[in-house]
Amino acid sequence: MSDADHYAALGLGKDATPEDVKRAYRARAQRAHPDRKGGDPDAFRSIQKAYDVLGDAERRARYDKGEKDRVDDPVSAQRREALQEIAKLLMTAINDTNVDLMSTNLIKLARQAIQARVDGVNAQIAELNAQIRRRETFLKRLRRKKSKDDDLVKTMVQHSIEKHRGVIGEAQNDIARCGVMRELLEDYDYATDLQDEVSEALAGFLRSERRLLK
Repeated sequence: MSDADHYAALGLGKDATPEDVKRAYRARAQRAHPDRKGGDPDAFRSIQKAYDVLGDAERRARYDKGEKDRVDDPVSAQRREALQEIAKLLMTAINDTNVDLMSTNLIKLARQAIQARVDGVNAQIAELNAQIRRRETFLKRLRRKKSKDDDLVKTMVQHSIEKHRGVIGEAQNDIARCGVMRELLEDYDYATDLQDEVSEALAGFLRSERRLLK
């Protein structure tokens, strides 16, 4: 078996279900994300590796048997999720009767949709960070006069800050997933009628040039 304890990295036992694996990955990846305050890049890589193995049924089975992991054989769990999302994007375009499949480059359309998603998530992160700063400013200026009881107001505001940070962690994971989707899309192309016409025109031009040179 690999020296890495993937179950420990996710805080799970060997009887964990696939849903347990997914939930544990998301929670721990959020906390360890390098872009988050207090994040741990090494822990994040270990968590990612653990999910890649335990999130894939075949790789998990080999890992549990103590067999060496063939990392270049099955598609990682993260890439599998990215491919599934790409398929959903393309199926949405295919099902949209307003999209001309003959003249519209669906791969380019998918890239544009992914970029729009990243832009939207970045805007969400910026807004959440602004809200966190406002809450932190409030807490710095808040004073109690006499009461020594638990400060419920302060506790609630601190809880909302942590909740916002959790959403930011999820959003950062989504941006990372979009990066994988863009990478995978580089392996695809889509021929449109316009491309075919340009290619034929270019071929005709080259044939004419060759005749002139003879």
